Amino acid sequence: MYRVARTVPDSPATAAARVETGRETLPNAASPARWRPSGERVLFALLLVAAAIVRFAGPGLLEPNVSTAEAAHIAGIERLLADPNVGLFSSTGMGTSGLALVPAAALRIVRPEPELALRLYVGLGSLAFVALFYALCRTHFGPVVSLTTTGLLAFSPWSVTFGRNGDLSVFAAAWAAAAALCLQRALRGGGPRRWLLAGAATTAGLYWHPSAIWLLPTLALPVLWLAVERSQARPRLIVAFCVLAAAGALVAVPRIPALTSQPISTTALLTSEGAAPPPDADLRMRAQQTARAFFLLDATVNADGRYLALGRAPLDALSGLLLLSGLILAAWRLPTRVLPLSLALVPLLASQLASPRVPALADATVALPGLYLLVAEALARLVAVLPFPSVTRAALLVAVPAYAIFGWGAYTDWIGSAASAQARQPALDYDEVDAFVGQQRTLIAAGQPIGTVRAWRADHPRLATGSRVIRRPRNTPGLPAQADLSQLNLRPAGQTGGPTGDRAARGAVANRAGEVFVTDAVGRVSRLDPERNSLVPLPGRPPPLEQVSDLAADADGFLYLADAERSLLVKLSPTGEQMGTIGAEWGMYRPRGLSIGPDGRIYVADTGRNRIAVGTVEGRFVKAIPPPASFGPFEQPTAVVVDPSGRIYVGLPEIGRLAVLDDSGQVLGGWTTPKGNTIESSRLAVVADGAVAVTEPAQAKVRLLDADGRELSAIDAPGRPYGVAVAGGRLFVAEPASGRVLIFSLGGR
Repeated sequence: MYRVARTVPDSPATAAARVETGRETLPNAASPARWRPSGERVLFALLLVAAAIVRFAGPGLLEPNVSTAEAAHIAGIERLLADPNVGLFSSTGMGTSGLALVPAAALRIVRPEPELALRLYVGLGSLAFVALFYALCRTHFGPVVSLTTTGLLAFSPWSVTFGRNGDLSVFAAAWAAAAALCLQRALRGGGPRRWLLAGAATTAGLYWHPSAIWLLPTLALPVLWLAVERSQARPRLIVAFCVLAAAGALVAVPRIPALTSQPISTTALLTSEGAAPPPDADLRMRAQQTARAFFLLDATVNADGRYLALGRAPLDALSGLLLLSGLILAAWRLPTRVLPLSLALVPLLASQLASPRVPALADATVALPGLYLLVAEALARLVAVLPFPSVTRAALLVAVPAYAIFGWGAYTDWIGSAASAQARQPALDYDEVDAFVGQQRTLIAAGQPIGTVRAWRADHPRLATGSRVIRRPRNTPGLPAQADLSQLNLRPAGQTGGPTGDRAARGAVANRAGEVFVTDAVGRVSRLDPERNSLVPLPGRPPPLEQVSDLAADADGFLYLADAERSLLVKLSPTGEQMGTIGAEWGMYRPRGLSIGPDGRIYVADTGRNRIAVGTVEGRFVKAIPPPASFGPFEQPTAVVVDPSGRIYVGLPEIGRLAVLDDSGQVLGGWTTPKGNTIESSRLAVVADGAVAVTEPAQAKVRLLDADGRELSAIDAPGRPYGVAVAGGRLFVAEPASGRVLIFSLGGR
């Protein structure tokens, strides 16, 4: 038995409350009235800073796409912005009220990108949850145990997942911690105001996520338990319980119509938004799966790949072992551990039994405060029984950074996988968010319901992507191409004549005005005259060059030739006059590929240096993109183009590969291509955002591929097709053997 130390007489209700809080079970527990010592505050601040870095690092770069839930919230925000007086208490999608989305809408002032503003909002909510949990943990345990447990919570892959993605279930966990804190203060004594505050906190989370529905019965259980156990305090506790329940019901009233008209499980809500429904299981099976997944760490239980890697339990081995130990210790110490047991078991079991899929991590997030209080229970016991307490405490504090690295690595390994991207479908690619928002605004203006991501995908087919697609730079004009990649289809549309031999067209490019230019191997540039269907040499005097294989055009109409022999670029006026050279000091060796990106920078396939050189049209070297470590060999790139979303496509004929990279050199995807040499290799052109044309000289083919390497169309191209350009819904291919320029239509199927 644990004794309650006091210097003044306690009322029965106060005495019962003191026993319930369990503070007297740990002789060295610190007082909740103040923080001490100052070192604790410093460590807690460092923990919060590290948690913030984990939640806000690389926004929009790590996660593969904008998930179904995030798209629903973005659409809900658009409806809210269109009419702030409508739907503040009704659901806007995924069980969230318009009121809960107001801060996310306001954060667009800081982050104009809708998905990043939403994730910033969720990240801030996750940090608030970490802070509230620490405050709750400190009412039971000392600083070392509280800091260690909060670290395990803050950096667990489960917590990181719901702190970085735009699912609002983390707010239900934050309200659970806040409500438990309010209840403990009410139990320690006070008037009706504290009980009203505790009751309001138990149901306020309903405005953020339906899983908060389990909080009121969860926190009512400890009060009823005390009323049964303490007969002298029973009348007061019954009155207090009525106040708690009434306050909770009053706060929940505006949400009741919405909650009764929709599912309360995240899996069912995702299904209503267009996600594939999971196979259902009976209650007995769900109960077994809940015990196996959360307490036995059985990784064979079917998981939801949106939130958890397949073959991985919800908790890691360390946290899971501590949880099971804490559960046994808390059960042994009843009735002083009713609150953490209730806070863990009631919402966990209720949310899982109500979900067709187990483990349902989004719904189980509301149980995180209780689960980690049980983890703290085991840690406190461990600290108490191990010898050398100072060494033990130091080891626990040192273990937190190591665990943070583990949690971050586990999250990034999973979120960056193709399986994660596939599991989040139907989803939006980052380059589609602006168009999706525009469609929602059109629907709202027409008085129609907001659309789902499934409806968007039906109108804008794009197969499930297994690679990240970075957001297109703002104010960057797209190409005049078909928005629907599935409608791209190559058809013969004619050809032009032209000189043969060393004057035959090799490189091809189209400028912003839609004019097509070709160059021969020695740098003579011609313009395609569409009226005469012939090549017309530019009037300017051609520069004396020997090995030209590619050319590019900037927004002002200037042309750039890659001179492999002199390892530099030659700049020409729109009439063909040489304006100067670029890149002589960049350290290039035999560059053979050249492109102007949507950001106006020059991208050069520096063949001899095994890299992509990036510079400005004024000649300033910006950076080099080296071969990424995860890619393996990056040998002799010969072609490079950049689409409007910033994806960099690199042709590597020596190893038979076409790689897709982001601006930092991280691999987004890639596929195999026919091997070749660096002189007669494939050339690339951007057809549309997320689609490129690839010439294959040895196979006499031209193919259209999307950003994941899926073939959209293919056609035979007589001879040895080489340079390629896109203009006016047509594909222009230079064929040096015959001197012709082959023309293909990009029309619909």
